[in-house]
Amino acid sequence: MKFQAKDIQKIVQIPKHRYEYIASKIGIIPDVNEVEGQGHTHIYSFKNLLQFAFVHYASGLGLTPKASRALLSFLDEIDQLPKIHFGIYEPDHFQDISVHYVSDEKSKYFCATFTFGGQEDRIKLEPVGKDWVIPGEKATFLYETIGFVTINIRNLKRKVVARIEE
Repeated sequence: MKFQAKDIQKIVQIPKHRYEYIASKIGIIPDVNEVEGQGHTHIYSFKNLLQFAFVHYASGLGLTPKASRALLSFLDEIDQLPKIHFGIYEPDHFQDISVHYVSDEKSKYFCATFTFGGQEDRIKLEPVGKDWVIPGEKATFLYETIGFVTINIRNLKRKVVARIEE
């Protein structure tokens, strides 16, 4: 799948100035074709389209540009995990995964929860050293924090895919 700027604006439902802000401030570079100067068309991949969507909605929830860049890095990192195939940037793969921007007394960080079966089996995915583990900890840990913002990756991706098909 390939997308131009006007496609991204329509699918993500953002005005041109917002698209330009996200592209420049967050640094989303077209995977397919990047061109210099005006009058040339950037061609974006499906991954780029989702990056615009994730950042746009994260911003609406109050995440700063710095946190939005960290969100994209976090998603790239967990999408490349060898233990579980999340397929975050695959248009036909809808793993039930949510990303949480958590604030506790000492720091702010991203973590993810996902379902390995029914909703009651929602567990935490977290980094430990240089590796990632699936500790089996129930997602109730979120309620022990001071606060968190959640982006439901699966639902947002479903909405984006549905808009592509319109």
